[in-house]
Amino acid sequence: MLFWMKRLDWVLDWAGTFCSYLLATHSTHAWRLHSFACSAAGVPQTLACEPRHASWFSERADDLLTRYRVSRVSADPPVGRPCSGTDRATSGVELIWPYWRWHGSPRTYYSDYPQARLEQLAKVLEDLPGSDADAWVIFDNTAHGFATANAAHLRALVGPERRH
Repeated sequence: MLFWMKRLDWVLDWAGTFCSYLLATHSTHAWRLHSFACSAAGVPQTLACEPRHASWFSERADDLLTRYRVSRVSADPPVGRPCSGTDRATSGVELIWPYWRWHGSPRTYYSDYPQARLEQLAKVLEDLPGSDADAWVIFDNTAHGFATANAAHLRALVGPERRH
């Protein structure tokens, strides 16, 4: 744990942001979130987690995430999530740091995203209310090389005032 925390400090210092992935067996526990948030204390950061257990999509989890200012990643496919990676993207918890991580759907890491899905995400991005943090979109459908093309296509779809 100490080694992980030293590495975490380095990552936060370098990037100013940090995303943690919670396994499907990691249900909502206040101590788990407290430990994650406190390990990054003192470093200017934006924190997010990508949970994969249904309990992290409850009102209780929303309260915990909000209290510790940890955003919940809008992932696709939505492992553990009761809806797709864009349906809840504008809830209060997701707006702490608007962050999408798309792994490829229906086949994780392999699938290309169709025009309609990219247009849907572009619309969500353009409609985002003001936020303290920039919106991030990460495409992880890299097995057949679709991530770069999907990112470029999304960038072309999003208005210039939202691009960085």
